Amino acid sequence: MQTMRPVLRHGRSVWDQGELPLDEFQERAGLLDAVLRREDAGGAVIVGGGDHYANLTYLTNFVPGHRWATLVHCPGQDPIMLYGLGGGRDLPYVRSVCRVADVRYAPSLGEGIASLLAERGVLAGTVGVAGLENCWPVAVHRDAVAALGRYRLVALDGPLADLRRVKRPRELRLMRHARHIVERARLAAIDAFTRGASNAACVVAAERAARLAGAHDVRSLANLADPTELRPFARVDDRRHARLVCYLAAEVAGYWADSGFTHPSAAAPGVADLRAAVDAMREAAVPGARVSDLAARSGARGSADPSGLGLGGGLGLGLAEDPRVDHASEQVLREGEVLSLRCGRLGRGCALESEMIVVRPGGGVPLGESA
Repeated sequence: MQTMRPVLRHGRSVWDQGELPLDEFQERAGLLDAVLRREDAGGAVIVGGGDHYANLTYLTNFVPGHRWATLVHCPGQDPIMLYGLGGGRDLPYVRSVCRVADVRYAPSLGEGIASLLAERGVLAGTVGVAGLENCWPVAVHRDAVAALGRYRLVALDGPLADLRRVKRPRELRLMRHARHIVERARLAAIDAFTRGASNAACVVAAERAARLAGAHDVRSLANLADPTELRPFARVDDRRHARLVCYLAAEVAGYWADSGFTHPSAAAPGVADLRAAVDAMREAAVPGARVSDLAARSGARGSADPSGLGLGGGLGLGLAEDPRVDHASEQVLREGEVLSLRCGRLGRGCALESEMIVVRPGGGVPLGESA
């Protein structure tokens, strides 16, 4: 079932070309062209929307709300994006925050995509696709695949996710900005708790601080009604517990940063052990290390830690990217990846600690120190 979203779904949304200028996206388009050459593909169709916007945003700067935003990219030619089905009132806004100048609407996505490929001279052969399976509603997906029946479709989801794993310098700068906003939110929550506010009120204070600082989206979990569990904020609750255990995440221009913390840490025995486990994972985060070895340094048992959040993983245009820190993972770390490392526990003594790091040869460097 599709739900209606408010007109202003999130907070501030602008294209700061001082942070991400046009040449950044031209270089990324060149990386996509290299992928298409390997696949002998004449073009690419990239779909994004909702929580699955990473690939489309990586190539366009646009963070779409609707699930049918579709980029048609052919090497050596200007890209085109379809946004909207049957109407174009949003197109002036979309063009203002998007690196694609040619933004159109189409009554039928499948027919629209096929006509754009033909307009670009791609009449048959191989076309790379990404996002078709998890972004479009079933009926739209069915009709679009039928309209593209003349082409051999090759999945690009994996190669594009692989491109996004190692963060470019401007991406790291934006993520440091997002981390700064999360830190402001964390301090706002702690300040509210110190002044006697309920745990729920602390979460509200954190989100307010993040949005005032420029966050486009905010996510939170905290020990609200139950001091032993972490839950999303759903309603006002005036209970104040002995400690505030909270997970906060904020997004700026599509890029996420997060933080897990316990305050006051002295009220939860064992927090020092959790901090030491996070530090041990950080020290082991060197290029070439297996992710399973990183998980083993945490001291947690099983495939995830007892907090239910897992031991962390990649962060960027997605809040949960590869590699996921897991005892069973065979993935290998790469220099320049950004990881959010977490250790925690639920139940009596509920607590959480975390650290955002960049993988470097000498071990993980805290994101704030990675400039």
